[in-house]
Amino acid sequence: MAMKTQIDIEKLLKWAYCEELPKGGECGGGVAFSSWSAVASVGELGTLVDDNRFGVVPDLMSVGEPDPDAITVHATVVSLDNCTFDLPDDWNPMPELWQFDGLATHVLNAAKEKLFITHSNGRIGWRRPPSQLIRKHAILGGAPDGYGDVPEREPLRGPNGGELWFRMKKHVIETLDGEGREFSYEADDGWDLKRKVPKRGAYRKFHLVPDPVNALVTRQEYALWLECLNALAVRLTRTLSGFSVEKSARPAMPWRCSQRSLQARQHAILPDLKFFS
Repeated sequence: MAMKTQIDIEKLLKWAYCEELPKGGECGGGVAFSSWSAVASVGELGTLVDDNRFGVVPDLMSVGEPDPDAITVHATVVSLDNCTFDLPDDWNPMPELWQFDGLATHVLNAAKEKLFITHSNGRIGWRRPPSQLIRKHAILGGAPDGYGDVPEREPLRGPNGGELWFRMKKHVIETLDGEGREFSYEADDGWDLKRKVPKRGAYRKFHLVPDPVNALVTRQEYALWLECLNALAVRLTRTLSGFSVEKSARPAMPWRCSQRSLQARQHAILPDLKFFS
């Protein structure tokens, strides 16, 4: 039996999607990644080019079919979309956010909306299939950028740069039966311009700057991408005829070295992904 070639999982994916799978014959057969390859084609060529049955732009000058191992790589990558996971109640890829209480809850919920979808059966899935994430970085190289600046809590400001002060106001309207009905509303006129002080009962509102939502999304995508790489390495080592695949040497959380401080509370970033279910 011939010795298998040792190869890093990222190099294997690049070989499959950039060298072998573009040999995959006529256009028009791909469905799994057609939207991505269409976007890539417009960006690179200025026109729309159909993908092949492996979801990549075909090399029309190539001769022959892709290596069988590359076809196995593609099938295994697509199978990543069947992964399941449990979303922790304290999901938070950026532990510094816990100090911001309600503001943290707001931005974490916004990031969840971008990342996850709840199916009709109650199971949580990815809005963007993992296979698309793997394929993107196989073709373009690199990894999802999960760094992002740690935000600061800052007050909302008006067009002139001054801090906004809010207060609740009451208004009475007369109903059709002649009775008065009182309702409350919030106004941003809580600053006394003459006295240069807040009006009685006025309060400020705060937000996080810079907005950490995109950093939360990319940190989760990095964690998913790395978990997928290592799951692929294990699976493909068993199934490929020509390669023995090494797991990624990338760190689990490369952004930790850039953080100014870590909170005592451990963050949760989906540590128990179950692939190939």
